[in-house]
Amino acid sequence: MTHLDFRRYAITAATIALLAGCGGSGSQPPISSSRPATMPQTSASYQVLYTFNAAPDATTPQAGLAAVNGTLYGTTTAGGYGRGTVFSVTTSGTEHVLHGFGQRGQHDGDFPMAGLVAVHGMLYGTTEFGHRGGTVFKVGTAGDERVLHAFLPPGGRNPTATLVDVNGMLYGTTTTGGPGAFGTVFGITTHGKSHRVYAFAGGSDGREPSGNLLDVKGVLYGVTFFGGTHDRGTVFSVTPSGKERVLYSFADTPDGACPFAGLIDVNGTLYGTTTAGGTNQLGTVFSITASGKEKVLYSFPGSPDAATPYGGVIAVNGALYGVTTQGGIGSPPIGFGTIYSIGTNGKNERLLHSFANSPDGAEPYGDLLDLNGTLYGTTRVGGNSSCGGGCGTVFALKP
Repeated sequence: MTHLDFRRYAITAATIALLAGCGGSGSQPPISSSRPATMPQTSASYQVLYTFNAAPDATTPQAGLAAVNGTLYGTTTAGGYGRGTVFSVTTSGTEHVLHGFGQRGQHDGDFPMAGLVAVHGMLYGTTEFGHRGGTVFKVGTAGDERVLHAFLPPGGRNPTATLVDVNGMLYGTTTTGGPGAFGTVFGITTHGKSHRVYAFAGGSDGREPSGNLLDVKGVLYGVTFFGGTHDRGTVFSVTPSGKERVLYSFADTPDGACPFAGLIDVNGTLYGTTTAGGTNQLGTVFSITASGKEKVLYSFPGSPDAATPYGGVIAVNGALYGVTTQGGIGSPPIGFGTIYSIGTNGKNERLLHSFANSPDGAEPYGDLLDLNGTLYGTTRVGGNSSCGGGCGTVFALKP
């Protein structure tokens, strides 16, 4: 049985297909015959900054972190009053719950799966549920929170990706909603005035947009988990005026399937990950040009190497760094996840850390954050046992 928790997806008909397809078949990643039974760890230093505890503490973080003036900020999908939290943690490990969603008498959203974006000292984020279709909220670093927008049908519903700031306008995606209920791209001001940029039709243009949008010279780039020519996901671009174009449709093998995380831009080339597909059906790292030329850089082989990247990659000093939700040397053949690095040419892949569940955490989902040469991230579970399988951790790693 895998460790994946499918509560993280919007409850849609496509979820059934997800459970039967990308990442949800219940099959166990095989041990790669091309790798030794155990893999040597590198000299990278790993440190648990904070271990979450049972409510009223924050629990179960599924997104990456944001930094404001050297302090880290994030969200958790549980804990607090039971519906998730916004928290802060210093780089020395002092944690504070800034806001708990669902306090009695408040209707401020439920299940914040996305991370936060900082704009002029305020933090902006989304909740996947609440107000029938999720919310966009803002919160100060002292914890004062306000709902900016509540999603209602037939508009977009269930936002799960971190917002992106483009000259004061925030852009994001909803995994469902829109005229065909296949998801949308939306824009919203920091004062809460929103508009729909694009509604997916569910066919060749993609459906269920997932990862964070990327702004490149005024054009937004993103991915859809399903849809496209083969219904295995797409890479797309969309202008702020709503002109959408599919750059690439994934075909599963050998190019990958079902991308979940957003893209990054390195010298004009875009890089991303797929959760499934590739040579071993365990996900890939890929590159793609703005004209749609895609290249598989690496197909994950599974334990004791990495597998199933729900997080994206970041670029640091010419190399790519990311996390995988499964794989590693812990708990074979599935593993508790890894932190890895790889060259932009697809070479020199190596594990920087293999999670062991306790005390270091397990199942990292969110993107890494580079702050002054140290990488910071979260694990969804693991750490201590006060939440059964563990409440999750905040970690630091110096490559």
